[in-house]
Amino acid sequence: MKMRSRLWVMGGFLLLGMAQVAWATPDTIDDFNDATLQGWEIGRADARTPLVIEDGGRSGEAGDHALGIISTGTGGVASRLAVYNEDQWTGNFIEANLQSVRVDLKNTGETTVVIRLGFDGPGGRFVTSDSIELAAGSDWQSALFSIKPDDLVADGGTNVVATLENVGQFRIHHAPTPVFRAPRSVASLSIDNVQALEPVVVGVPSLSFWGGSLLIAALFASAILVLQSKRKLSTSA
Repeated sequence: MKMRSRLWVMGGFLLLGMAQVAWATPDTIDDFNDATLQGWEIGRADARTPLVIEDGGRSGEAGDHALGIISTGTGGVASRLAVYNEDQWTGNFIEANLQSVRVDLKNTGETTVVIRLGFDGPGGRFVTSDSIELAAGSDWQSALFSIKPDDLVADGGTNVVATLENVGQFRIHHAPTPVFRAPRSVASLSIDNVQALEPVVVGVPSLSFWGGSLLIAALFASAILVLQSKRKLSTSA
């Protein structure tokens, strides 16, 4: 009987540990290693941008590809340094508990650029207050953008939570100031390893984690009490 009780307790701790690991697992990542654009576009067909730069990824190894975009600064197609996704980067970012986006960036042009992220949805357009300045011709850099509601700046938007709960478009663009539409510029950029992240907090699990943990703990505690009661009955008999 003692062995069975110990197994229940051990199983409970195992499930608790599994729940914590799942809670901290990253979500979407685009590395372009399948040699496709993975849903990224500029809205109108242009043979120059966006495109997959084969073997041009951050690692420099064969088979590590990157996404390349350019802007011409003119009034036609590709006049602004921006690319967006309306495929896997849509939906409810709040429910998915995504609070930051990490991306590798390389300025392959001759002008300095400032990169931000933008979101469009039912609550309007919003842009990250976080930005990264990339000098002309600079090497790869990793950028981490907070996408928590308090860290987004409205550009005509009125309800940031409504937008993050139903993102229709997610974009990466040049924006020296927090605006959704990139200014015209002559520039080029390589993009790799676009990754959405959940918070990784040691020792402070989320409310949903605590709720699940307490439920599991209660179930195992009840099972142990039942086993102990059966043991007492068998002893008294």
